Formats: sequence, C-alpha cells, structure tokens
Amino acid sequence: MLADDINSFVANWNLDCVLSKWTATADEIIDKICNITSQMAHLFAATEIADLTRQAE
Repeated sequence: MLADDINSFVANWNLDCVLSKWTATADEIIDKICNITSQMAHLFAATEIADLTRQAE
C-alpha cells in the first residue's frame, strides 16, 4: 500500500544519510539567488518571443 511505503521511507530516511559539504559562502549563494531572481523577473516581464530572444543574447 502506498501509505505504508511512504511511512517506511520516512522512518528510514535518516538511517543512512550523507551530510552535504557546502563549497560556497553564504554571500555567494545570496548573490546567485539575486542574479537568478533578477533574470526570472525579466523573463516574466517579457511579452513577446522577440523580447525573450533579446534577453538571451
């Protein structure tokens, strides 16, 4: 049953976890997020295919 599978997954999730090693500083991550957010805002504001093409160049 799906519910049993989900419950088993949740119960065993942390048994063999592997920690992530961060290779970027907090400032680098925040800068990247700001950059991506800015690009997304421009894409959402585009009203025509030509606008998207110009932004991609």
